[in-house]
Amino acid sequence: LQRGVIANSEKLKHEQDEARDSIAKIEKLIDNAYSDMKYYHKQSRWDYDDAEKTYIQTIISNAVKKNCMKSSERQIFLYKGFKVILPAKMDPEKPYIILKNEGRYTVKLGESQKGILIRINNCLNGLEKYIEQLHASVYKLCDKISRIQTEIDNELSYIDKIDALEAKLKIID
Repeated sequence: LQRGVIANSEKLKHEQDEARDSIAKIEKLIDNAYSDMKYYHKQSRWDYDDAEKTYIQTIISNAVKKNCMKSSERQIFLYKGFKVILPAKMDPEKPYIILKNEGRYTVKLGESQKGILIRINNCLNGLEKYIEQLHASVYKLCDKISRIQTEIDNELSYIDKIDALEAKLKIID
């Protein structure tokens, strides 16, 4: 019984370590997204006329079609200060691009060429919401670490009770 409790405690400690590692990774994502959000909002308004928008959407659409199942990523240009990257080994049925500055953001593309810039702009304008989601994830992981620690403490107190009962049993024998 005691071995089972100890094994479970070790498993829980491992889960705690994984949660702490996840928190560190998420905090890095938060820092990158925050830097990107500041950069995006700090720059002068990025205005493109309709002809430029159509041209950009055509470039992205054609590049995505040509890049499906390619073995490596490739940058096609900068849009509003962010690198537009075509991913490696992209499924032609589920096209997407990557926006990169400090962080990397996946933008799923639809069937229509006209919606490309709307989706990209929604991604860039949604960085604040993305940061909030990341903060919520950190909060959940911190809560998980706390609950695991409570469970570990309870198990350790259970081990102490077992040790005390074993000592009493030896006295009785």
